[in-house]
Amino acid sequence: MITLEKSEVTLGKPIDWPSFGWDNEYGTEKRIVEPFSASSMLISNKEFYQFVIASGYTQQRYWSNDG
Repeated sequence: MITLEKSEVTLGKPIDWPSFGWDNEYGTEKRIVEPFSASSMLISNKEFYQFVIASGYTQQRYWSNDG
């Protein structure tokens, strides 16, 4: 796992962006992202399936109050 610190991110794209975009993708919006941890490796479908069939979603140890 890697830990990312609290940061500000900018979302959106300019009106003259060279590829297609939905109307809600244009413009600029800034957001504060609270600190969080994420896997440094991709999770395969097989690994995710094993988590699901092992009732991972029902085990409180995997979730924070916000999560």
